[in-house]
Amino acid sequence: MFTAVLSATALSAQQAIIVNGGQYGNPNNNVNLVSYDIKTDVYTTIDTIHTQSVQTLLVEGNVAYIAAQDSIVSYDLNTNRRIAAAPFNGLSTKALSIYNNKLLVGNWYGKTTDNLYAFDKSTLVLIDSVSQITKGVSNMLVHNDSLYIAQNYTSSGFTDSAGYISVVDLNSMNFVRNITFSNNGEGLGFLVKNTAETGFLGINTNSIVQYDFTTRTISSSPSIFRLSAGAAKYARKGDTLFLQVNDNIGSISLSSGNIIDTNIVAYRPTSFTVDTLSNTIYATSTDFFSYREGKVFDQNGTELDTLIVGYSPEIVQIYYGNVTSTDYFEKELMSFSVFPNPASNQVIIDLNTFKPASYIALKIIDISGKIVQEKNFSSMNVFSLAIDNLTSGIYLINLQTERYVGFQKLIVK
Repeated sequence: MFTAVLSATALSAQQAIIVNGGQYGNPNNNVNLVSYDIKTDVYTTIDTIHTQSVQTLLVEGNVAYIAAQDSIVSYDLNTNRRIAAAPFNGLSTKALSIYNNKLLVGNWYGKTTDNLYAFDKSTLVLIDSVSQITKGVSNMLVHNDSLYIAQNYTSSGFTDSAGYISVVDLNSMNFVRNITFSNNGEGLGFLVKNTAETGFLGINTNSIVQYDFTTRTISSSPSIFRLSAGAAKYARKGDTLFLQVNDNIGSISLSSGNIIDTNIVAYRPTSFTVDTLSNTIYATSTDFFSYREGKVFDQNGTELDTLIVGYSPEIVQIYYGNVTSTDYFEKELMSFSVFPNPASNQVIIDLNTFKPASYIALKIIDISGKIVQEKNFSSMNVFSLAIDNLTSGIYLINLQTERYVGFQKLIVK
C-alpha cells in the first residue's frame, strides 16, 4: 500500500435541476428549466417551455425529459441545450418512464382510452398508444418487459380513490391484465421497487400496497400516518424511501414497508430530492400563485442554505453528470479483485490480504459519474454483490474504509 492523492470528482454531486411551473394566470411567466451548481452557487436558466404547468422530470444519463402540460421536451444536461420537443396527444402529461428506445408518457385525466403513449426517446416521435388504459396514469414502473401503471377511480372534485394496477407488455405494447387489491382509500400515487427488486411498493395516502413479481400476490397494509402520494415527493437511497409523512419529510423501509422516521425534516414540500452523496435534502414549496421557496437541509433537519427558485418550483432533482469542480482527498490505496469480469448477474469481491478495520462502503459508478448502486459491508475479506439490475456497459467499483480507498473497472454484459 502507498499514500496517494486521488480525485473525487466522480463522487461529487454537480447540479440541482429545478423545473418551475410558471405563475398561474400569468401568460408571461411560463415553465422554465434551471440548473444550480452546488459547488459554485451559480444558477443557469436552460430553457423556457411556453406552457404554465409541469408534471414530471426524468433524467437518464445526461438527458433530461420534461413532461409539461401539453408537450414533451428533452435536454442534454452536459451542454444545457434542447434536443427535441413534441406535442402531447392527451389533455395533460403526468408520468414518464423509459424502456429501451421508448419514452413512455402517461395522460393525467379526461380520457377514457389511450392514456399511455410511447415516443421514440431520441427524436420524440410518437410510436404507439395503448387503448385499454382507461384511466389517468398517476405513476408507472418498468420491470423486465412489463409496465405497471397506477390507476385510480375518479370521484367528484379532485380527490381520487385507489383503484388497481394495469400491466402492459412493452414489447407488443398490449394490455395484459389488471392487478386488483382491497383498498378504497385516497389515490394510489407512485410505485417504487423494493430493495431486492422482487416486487414493488405502491404508496397510497393511507396505506402501502406490496406486490411480488414472481408469485403475483398483492397485499395492502393500512398506515396510521398520512403519506404523500405525489411522485415529486419521494427519493430513495439504498433501502430507505424518503417521502412526505403527515406534513414532514420522513422515510420508509423499502424491504419491509415499515415507517422508519416520521419527521426527518419538519417541512411540507411541493417537491424534494436527496443528494445521496452529501446526505442533504433539497426541497421547494409553492402555492402556485405568489409564494415560492427553496431550501437545503441536512438529515438532522437543520436548514443549511436556500435555493433561488421561480414561480411554482414543482420539481427538483440532483444530476451527477457534468464535472464542474474538483475535490481531493488523501487516503491509502488498497487493491482488490473482482470476478468474474465481465459479469451479468453477480460478482465476487476479494480484498486479498487487506483486512478492513470495521466497515467497507461500496459504490458502483456509471460512465457519467452517477452512483447506480451503493452498499455497506461489515469487516470481511470476500463478499458477493448482485449486479443483475445494471444495464450492459462499463462501471467503476469504488471501495472505501476510514483510511483506505480502491477502484476497479467492472464490465457488465
